Amino acid sequence: MISVLEQYNNYDCIDLVLAELKINPTFLVLSGITQKEYFLKIDQNSVFIKYHHADKLAGFISFYCNNYETKEAFITLVLVDIEFRGLKIGKKMFGDLFEFIKNKNFEKCSLEVRQNNVSALKLYESLGFEQSLKMDDSVIMTMKV
Repeated sequence: MISVLEQYNNYDCIDLVLAELKINPTFLVLSGITQKEYFLKIDQNSVFIKYHHADKLAGFISFYCNNYETKEAFITLVLVDIEFRGLKIGKKMFGDLFEFIKNKNFEKCSLEVRQNNVSALKLYESLGFEQSLKMDDSVIMTMKV
C-alpha cells in the first residue's frame, strides 16, 4: 500500500484512498481543489468513523457534523477496502455514523454520489436515503435520522 507522510491525523484513511485511486482513478472527483488540499480539508475539518478488521483498516466514512443551524450532517467520503467489500462493513459504519449524528442532536444527513455508482446507490437507498437533487452526473441523497 502507498504510505503518505504521517502529516495527517487520519493518514491511514488517506492511504486507503490513494490505494483505491490506483485501482479506480475516477474514484475521487475534485472540483476547484487539489488532492492535497482536499485531504488536508477533510483531515482537519471532518469526523472519521473507521472500521478495522484484524488490526487492518477495512473502511471509513468521513463527514461534517458542524452545521448547527440546519442540523444536517454531510458525508464527504465513504470507502471500504476492496478486500473487505461484500461483508456488510458499509452498513456497520453507517450504523455508527447515525448513532453519532443522533447524539449530536442532528436531524438530517446528506451525501453526494455518482449516478453510475449503482452499488453505492443501492446501499444508500437500503439505509433510507432518498434522492433529493439530481445533477449532471451525480445525485444528492438525504435522510432523516
